[in-house]
Amino acid sequence: MSDKRKTLQWSYLVFLLGILFLLPGCGEKPAAQTPGGYDVVDDRGRVIHFDRKPQRVYGNTLSLEEVLLDLLPPERIAAVSPPTLDHEYSLAADKAAKVAGRVPAYPGPEPIAALGPDLIFAQLRARPETIATLEEMGFKVFCMEVPTNLDMVRKRLKQMGEAVGEPEQGQKLIDELDEKVAYVAAHTDQIPPEKRKVLLGFSGQGAFGHPDGLFNDICRQSGVINGAARIHMAYGSHLSDEQILQIDPDILMFVDGGADNDYGGKIREQVLGDPALQTAKAVRNRSFFFLKDRYRASNTQHMGDAILQVAKNVYPDAFADTNELLNK
Repeated sequence: MSDKRKTLQWSYLVFLLGILFLLPGCGEKPAAQTPGGYDVVDDRGRVIHFDRKPQRVYGNTLSLEEVLLDLLPPERIAAVSPPTLDHEYSLAADKAAKVAGRVPAYPGPEPIAALGPDLIFAQLRARPETIATLEEMGFKVFCMEVPTNLDMVRKRLKQMGEAVGEPEQGQKLIDELDEKVAYVAAHTDQIPPEKRKVLLGFSGQGAFGHPDGLFNDICRQSGVINGAARIHMAYGSHLSDEQILQIDPDILMFVDGGADNDYGGKIREQVLGDPALQTAKAVRNRSFFFLKDRYRASNTQHMGDAILQVAKNVYPDAFADTNELLNK
């Protein structure tokens, strides 16, 4: 066989292969080429296509439910969980009560599948086996990183707004969040570094606030110094009395555990009554405040409220007019 004939046959074979890859089912088409509807990309890089806006949306954590309740009318939310309905804990209990569906807290794949959702939002850290099972069952699962700073919260709101087909509403939540952040910054930017107060937060497990966590960014946006970050507190660790004395905070923050706040009150009594901490500035001056527990880890549009609450409690004289912005 001549070289010329071999070349022609090879060219023809390449041509046939090219045609095969253009036929349906052969090779992968980029999602953007799928006609109609719209495409979104989750934090795994997976493209999810929708022919129309999803009508039965489910979020598998409290924070995701809180976002959905401000993005969508109740009839487009498949279900909510008990924590979201709890007025003493949730930031969206009234809106959650209008959703007809109910699902247990931290459900497995079966209760979620029973809802018949056409879109499921999930956090990447949350039960990967549940996510895998739901996807094997044919459900569309949009996975996201857990936000640990303001930029990541903005990204979450944008992604979720686009995924449910409501980008304008997602942008509205971002704008309202940014309004509160800008308001705080306009006041705290005027506070010189040497006059900024050091805050140390306490939960039932002790002092918290590692430098890469969301609470650290809430403090930073509030114009407050997170005491735990000063000594590079490791994730999941607890501070000793010696480390607390080393930080010597100006003000302490305790979680507000509900209407009677027995939970937060006991933590306060324990810390303020600790004989080893009596020389700490904040303990000596009895300088403290309570923050609603959801605010300290609010990686949703409510992060703006958390920033305002921290700022006005640490610098009350500078934030006398925050009520009109809170819970907007």
